[in-house]
Amino acid sequence: MGATQAIVGMGCSGGSRPNGECGSGNNYEVRAYDVSAADPGTGRFSLQVLDASLYTGVGAGSGPPSFANIDLYLQAFKELTPSGSPIDLNKDGATYGAVKPNVPRNLSPPALGEQLFLVVAPHGGTPCPAGPGATPSCPSVTLPLKPPSNDPSASLDPGHAVFVVVTGSPLNTPTTPTVRTILVGGR
Repeated sequence: MGATQAIVGMGCSGGSRPNGECGSGNNYEVRAYDVSAADPGTGRFSLQVLDASLYTGVGAGSGPPSFANIDLYLQAFKELTPSGSPIDLNKDGATYGAVKPNVPRNLSPPALGEQLFLVVAPHGGTPCPAGPGATPSCPSVTLPLKPPSNDPSASLDPGHAVFVVVTGSPLNTPTTPTVRTILVGGR
C-alpha cells in the first residue's frame, strides 16, 4: 500500500550486441526493485540510482571505459552553463545491477531557471559535465533529468522520491552513446 517498485527488463534475449551493451549470450531477466518512499524532508527530493547496463568493457586502459564501472554525479545547469560543482551520487564504480535503495540521496531542487542533469563518468575519473549539444572534455555522458511528459508521477518536485535507471551502451563509443535514464517517481 503506497509502495513504489521499478520493474526492469535487463540484458538481452537475442545474444550479444556489437558494442557489448548486453554482455554475452542470452541473459535477459526481469527484476523488481523497491523505491524508498521515506520522506526526504521539507523542500527536498530523494534520488536513488540503478545501473541496468550489462556492458563489461574491454579492460582498463585498453579501450572505452566500462559502462559497468561508472561514477554518478548530479549537476545543475542554467541554460548550457554548469551551476556550481557536481554533487557526488556514487563514487563506488556502480556495476550492473548495483542499486542503493536504502541510502537515497536527499537533495534540494534546482534553482529557478536551472535543470538537473545526471553525469555518468568512468570510475575514478574527474567529472566534466557538458550541456546538451556540447562535447565534454573527458569521457562522460550528461543526461537530462526531467519527468517524462506522459508520466506526471515521475517528478523532481519537493517531497518526491525518484528512482533513476541508467542503461545503454558504453561511454566514448565512436558513435553517440545510447545511454538512457528512466525515472520512476513516487510520494
